[in-house]
Amino acid sequence: MENKLVIKCSSFSLKKSKRTQSAGFTLIEVMVAAVILFSVIATVSMVYKGAYLTSEKSNSHIVVSGAVPIILVNIKEHIRAEGDNTATKLSGEDVLWGVQFEWQANLQYIKAAPSQFDPDLGKEIKSPEKYKLWQVILNIHYKSLSQLYKYNEISWNEK
Repeated sequence: MENKLVIKCSSFSLKKSKRTQSAGFTLIEVMVAAVILFSVIATVSMVYKGAYLTSEKSNSHIVVSGAVPIILVNIKEHIRAEGDNTATKLSGEDVLWGVQFEWQANLQYIKAAPSQFDPDLGKEIKSPEKYKLWQVILNIHYKSLSQLYKYNEISWNEK
């Protein structure tokens, strides 16, 4: 006896739906895509804005850091030139490389050098009070950056 393999195929038909098929997107699909697109654009713009602000801030710090040593030398020269008189307060302001600064120096105290013993005279010789310690307050402005520095400076009378 022979075995025959019989395959029965049922026929089925694909019926077209009553709606006509279109090649476009539905309104919901377009709205979802628009929301995703605008969310990505907003996120990228926020990241870019943050990077730009950080870059501007670091640029301001670099400019100020470059100007501070020269500003300190200018203040020191001014204090040492004016510190020879009897003034107890000094101040000034200027602009250097676009960096605006104001400073004020207040005399903290005047001291003498340590006394020395003169063996020829056999007594202690006191030095005149000629060394002055100033407290300097420096305020620096550059674009939106403001920094405040406090430090001490020394001057002396040449007399």
